[in-house]
Formats: sequence, C-alpha cells, structure tokens
Amino acid sequence: MPAPTYFKTLKTIHLALLSMIAVFSGVVFYLVYSGKYPPTVVAPADRVFQVIALVLSGGMLIIGFRLFNSKVLQLRKSALNVKQKLEQYRAASITWWAMIEGPCLFALVGFLLTNNYAFFALACFHLAILFMFQPKRDSIVMLLNLNSEESRELGE
Repeated sequence: MPAPTYFKTLKTIHLALLSMIAVFSGVVFYLVYSGKYPPTVVAPADRVFQVIALVLSGGMLIIGFRLFNSKVLQLRKSALNVKQKLEQYRAASITWWAMIEGPCLFALVGFLLTNNYAFFALACFHLAILFMFQPKRDSIVMLLNLNSEESRELGE
C-alpha cells in the first residue's frame, strides 16, 4: 500500500518543477530587461530559433499529452493494484510535465540569446500550461477510476 502522502508528494514534485522554471524565467527576464545580457544572435538566426521553438513547442505538447492520455487509459483498464497504478500515474505525470518544461527552457534560452520578447511570451505560455496541469486529487480519482477505498490511499 502506498503511503498516505502520495498526493502530497506528487504536488510537491509539480511545485518544484514549476518553481524552478518560474525562478529561471525571472532571472532570464531580469538579465535581458536590465541590459546585462545583450543579444548574441544575429537577426536571420533569430527567425530560425523562432521556427524551432514553435515546432518544438507544438510537437512536445501534442506528443506529451497523447502519451499521458494513453498511459492513463491503459492504467484505467488495467488490473494493477492501486500502488502500481499510482506509481505509473506519477511517472506519466512527470513525463508530461517535462515535455511542457523542455520547450519552455528552449524558449528562455532563445530569449536570452536574441532578446526577442516573443520567446519570453512562449515561455510564459508553457508556464501557464504547467500551472494548469497541477495534480488534483479528484482528477486522479476520476482518471484512474479509483473506488472510494482506493482513493483513500491517495492521501490528502
């Protein structure tokens, strides 16, 4: 049986990922806004970075969401015990969050190299998505189709 702190642990992992990328975004924004880090990439390369950032962003979001959904559907139909379901759900969630965070980091590096605020806007978009997909106890119960006894094992 999983410890009754499973849900708290999952929320802590999400908060750590979200906090780290938010702090990094703030540092990068400060460096660019204050002029302490001038652009190091010429204009034609800026366009290439923009295209890469958009393709990476769209691709990772679509692939990550599909992977997460397929894993949840697989877990929902499986005969695994609740501990195994929760462990696999945690792994699927972390993978999904990483696939949101990766393009965000790329956009922040693009912002730092080019000083183009479009990259910062893209990074903020990814931060918002990561924030929206924070773990919610009721969602986990519904997604994994847990009964009341199994849902108590999630913890608070």
